[in-house]
Amino acid sequence: MKYIKCILLTILLTPAISHAIFRIYTGTIGQDNAEFYFDDEYAVYLDGKEHEVKRLSFIREHNNMFNYEVYYANSFEKMLDKIVIENVDGGIFNHDADAYQYLTGHSLNGDKINLHKTFEYKKYDERSLREAEFNNIDYLQQDSTKDFYFKVIISKKKNEEANIVGIKIYSKHDGRLIQTITGIKGCEFHGYANIMNHEKSDYNFDGDNNDFFLVKDRYHGPNSTAEYYVY
Repeated sequence: MKYIKCILLTILLTPAISHAIFRIYTGTIGQDNAEFYFDDEYAVYLDGKEHEVKRLSFIREHNNMFNYEVYYANSFEKMLDKIVIENVDGGIFNHDADAYQYLTGHSLNGDKINLHKTFEYKKYDERSLREAEFNNIDYLQQDSTKDFYFKVIISKKKNEEANIVGIKIYSKHDGRLIQTITGIKGCEFHGYANIMNHEKSDYNFDGDNNDFFLVKDRYHGPNSTAEYYVY
């Protein structure tokens, strides 16, 4: 097995600021297990049918539902399904981290959706900064490579920001955990967009699109840093 090698590079980008409530819900879509990872009302998820990350593209409508079009996370070429989360007030969902312990809904394909919240964290919130504390939470990443998808491992101490302390690499073929990278330091948590992959990126010039990078401090801005991994 070839193991991940790491290259630390500094990249210059443009500034950006974000605010978010991060949540993890687990449950079922029809008869299949499912994991949903929310950044406010936006989300990515995995289901038990296939080991591909899917993106929920939010359709803004004035009702008490969240309406989504479902795509593979790395492509908008073909809509796979539609998902409706019922009885949700967007204002409450986006500002009250304690709300909505359960979510229910249905898909266009007719499957019932039942989800239970297992994790929540309100970033850029003074109370969360002071009081929230957790260890080794796995959080799915939107970007994937040809053969792998990823979860970052996040931890937080009181009076500190949440940080990434590791990466888990999974096979798209069978969902098997391939490798766990530990010992990551100085890496802020940005939800499902900490790991990125560009289709034409090939950092080690081997012709195999399985390379990716980890955003370490912020998405954009002078002297932002990222760790580049080649596989």
